Amino acid sequence: MIRKIFGILLIALALTISGSASTFRSYTAEREVIVKIGNDPLIDVECLKNGSVVITNNMNVPVDFRVFCFPCLMPREFTLMPGDEKMIDICLFYCIKAEWDGGGAKIKGCCIPHCHHHRRSCKG
Repeated sequence: MIRKIFGILLIALALTISGSASTFRSYTAEREVIVKIGNDPLIDVECLKNGSVVITNNMNVPVDFRVFCFPCLMPREFTLMPGDEKMIDICLFYCIKAEWDGGGAKIKGCCIPHCHHHRRSCKG
């Protein structure tokens, strides 16, 4: 009886050892992963209490901006590198045109509560 149990255990052990051998040498894979971190938009526009606007480039590429503000009639043009920000003084209504390699955006808004200026189209 002990020989039968020992024989069965020996066979089971042999099958386990032979079953664990493999020729698996390497594995490669490619896939696209998009991860959203927090609620930060790619281009952030923040109105300050003093009537200024802060524009932040949260993208990983340089972005060229053309900003139209009211009451100022002259457009402001500048480039922000990734992670940089720029403050524009006295900008109650704004229209921002942003361009980068392979894309662009128009952002309209107002820093005055209950403002409807954002319905107008961006000029220039």
